[in-house]
Amino acid sequence: MARSWDARVRGADQRVTPTDEDEVLEAGAESLNGDAPKSGVGALVTSAFSDMALVVEGLSVAVSALDLAVAVVERTSGEIRWSSDAWVERFGVRHLFARHLASTTEFGESPLPAPGQSWQRTRTLHFADGAEDLVDLVLIGETLADGSEFVTVVAQDRNRTAAAITDRAEVTTLVDGAIADVGVDEMAVLYVDLDRFKVVHDLVGNIEALRLLDLVHRRISSTVRGSDLVFRLPSDEFVILACELEEPDAAEELAERVRLGVATLADVGHDMALTASVGVAVCESGQTGEQLISAAETAVYLAKGRGRNRVAIHDEELRSRTQRLLVVERQLRRAIDRRDVRFAYQPVVEIDTGNVVGAEALLRLGGDIGLSAVEVVAAAEHSGLMGALGSLVIQGVEEQLADMLSDENREHVVMVNLSASQLADVRLLETLRATVNNPELKPGRFAVEVPELVVRERRDGFELLADLIRPTFKLGIDGFGASFRSIDMISDLPVDYVKLHRGITASLGTDAEDREQVAELIGDATARGIQVVALGVERLDQARALRSMGCTLGQGFLYAGAVKVDELRELKRAGLTANLTV
Repeated sequence: MARSWDARVRGADQRVTPTDEDEVLEAGAESLNGDAPKSGVGALVTSAFSDMALVVEGLSVAVSALDLAVAVVERTSGEIRWSSDAWVERFGVRHLFARHLASTTEFGESPLPAPGQSWQRTRTLHFADGAEDLVDLVLIGETLADGSEFVTVVAQDRNRTAAAITDRAEVTTLVDGAIADVGVDEMAVLYVDLDRFKVVHDLVGNIEALRLLDLVHRRISSTVRGSDLVFRLPSDEFVILACELEEPDAAEELAERVRLGVATLADVGHDMALTASVGVAVCESGQTGEQLISAAETAVYLAKGRGRNRVAIHDEELRSRTQRLLVVERQLRRAIDRRDVRFAYQPVVEIDTGNVVGAEALLRLGGDIGLSAVEVVAAAEHSGLMGALGSLVIQGVEEQLADMLSDENREHVVMVNLSASQLADVRLLETLRATVNNPELKPGRFAVEVPELVVRERRDGFELLADLIRPTFKLGIDGFGASFRSIDMISDLPVDYVKLHRGITASLGTDAEDREQVAELIGDATARGIQVVALGVERLDQARALRSMGCTLGQGFLYAGAVKVDELRELKRAGLTANLTV
């Protein structure tokens, strides 16, 4: 027979009132007779028991048998008045509940649940051996006969409830086994990648990010079929092995259910939503597990490229694109190793005069096949070469346009665009630092611009970049207005210029309300000392409208497309006045 409740409490060195077992039984009888709500630990027993000693003893046995870590806590003081053996074994002896928490602010910002309320929370607790780990808590508020408020806390170790993390090699082995056992048309792999989870992680912190990943895993597991296997990789990615498919289209339907399941999670918190991109690859004859997983992963890149929060299928078209991507990646690596690159420049022009006052540098690779800029960027992002590519651009432009960058008589600005991955690339940042320290480079002649989307998601990285390069380099935002329609959105950022999104320029002749908003944006920017460059200027009426709004600089095919360096020098010398009548 297990020890009585009172004996267990004394053995755990915890304080409980009343301490006499008869009084405990009497209090229990009052609770069962209806003088106190039946909640918390008391909810485990019913009025069917007439022998109160049996009730208390049975409760103790039940808690022990289930190996439950349970504590009863005074709601107002947080004092622990009773705890089970399992609680003491796992979390040690502490008189205050807050002492078990790694951060007392976890519950300090909001009180423990009131009587009649129940919460589920995941928190970091101190363990008896000194470690800290995530623990799932159920907290149930209750009132005793004397009116005092208590909270029953049931804790379950996260390592007992959280899904295990499986490395890719193990998943690949399991997929290989499934391919051997199942018909090729009857199975598929779904690759699930949370969208922009790095931003979420930075916002909420490591512990909360782990909770969210577990939340997503549970949702995915509850969404798939009973025959499907769900694996969480060591990141924010998941792999689903779907077998026994009635038809190939069933895999896409399953992927859409998974995508929708993640997007409709209701308890994410932090005033935000989670979304996922899902790639699908149906097994084909002769495929290995690694090939099947890689095909689904490639489809994820396509889903993200199409705007995220969507499903993409690895089909024949994508297969040919993947093969092309591998060709581009090989050529890109060769070009970087051999410094086999060329540059084109699109002029930036004064709208009033047609004078060339700067240019945006555009990369062109040498080699056997023609490569588009989109292909080059996609291959560089996929292969982790964006930093090396950016360094090559900075160094190449500096060498090629040294005279323009050091000209003391005329001010010309050469602009280079950076991506999100380049903001964090050590090699590129070292190149920028070395360029900034070049004594021959005149301040303000080199400019680095970052896409608006990157600025929105990586403000900290943008500010660190500003600290590194300004005032030697100018710093700008490319494609401004895609989502920021007010300069107030960047008023606290160290910005020298913005380039208006080409969609804004295109709409100037068709939407009067848009023109008014654009004029206000240009006026606010100018008043704050931020220069405005209009992208995508293709017609004279657009140039005239921009000039009337106070925009002085333009870039687009009305003036010139991308030109070679010698043509840029000639345009800079002669200007474009003869071609324009604004």
